[in-house]
Amino acid sequence: MFRVEGVNVTQRHLTAEEYRARLEGKKRRPIAMTPNAPWPCVILAVDTAENSGWSIWRHGEIDSWGEVDLMMRDALYPPFQTLNACFPNATKVLVLELPFRGNSQGQWIGHWKHEWTVKHSLPRTKIVQVNPQTWRCKVIGLSNQKRDEMRKLEQQTAKRIIGMRRGELGTDEAAAICIGKWASWAPQVGSKLTAKQREVRVS
Repeated sequence: MFRVEGVNVTQRHLTAEEYRARLEGKKRRPIAMTPNAPWPCVILAVDTAENSGWSIWRHGEIDSWGEVDLMMRDALYPPFQTLNACFPNATKVLVLELPFRGNSQGQWIGHWKHEWTVKHSLPRTKIVQVNPQTWRCKVIGLSNQKRDEMRKLEQQTAKRIIGMRRGELGTDEAAAICIGKWASWAPQVGSKLTAKQREVRVS
C-alpha cells in the first residue's frame, strides 16, 4: 500500500515466490482458455464499481493489480501511472465490466473512460466492455451462482492465476484479475488490434 495525496492505495506486483508458485500452478491446473497465444498488447482490466479492482496484463502475463476508491481524489493515478510508465509505447486496451441490469455501476464506467480518453488521450476505439457472465463462464466455468458463492470462486481462481497461496485478495481486485485473464485471449480484444497484430501472436 502507498499513498497518493493523502489517499491510501493498494497495489501489488508478483514476488519471486508468487511467480514460481504461479508457474507451478499452471502446470498443475491450467485455466481453460482458447488454445492459442495471448494477444500482443497491454490490457488494463477493470471490475467497475465505486471501489474498482484493476489488473494490468502484458502478452497474457499479469504485471500488477490493486483496488481504488473512485470517490477519492486522483484515485486512478496508480493504474494509469503503471500503464504509462512501464509500457509507454505498447498498444493498450481498456477492458471494463458492464453493470448488471438496474445497477448504478454505469457511472463508474464513465470515470474510467474519461481517465482513458481525456486525461491520457488514449483512443476510445481501444475500449472493450464485457458482461460478467461472459468472462466468468470462460475463466471460472460458470456464472449463475449466488453472489457470495461467485465471489468465493473468483477469489480462488484469481489466487490460482497469480500463484498466491496465503492471505486474501480484495473482492474487486480478484474479479479484475479474472477479467484480465479472459481479456488476454478474448476475440473482443483482438478486434481492437491491427490485422498484423492479430496475425503475429505471442507464443
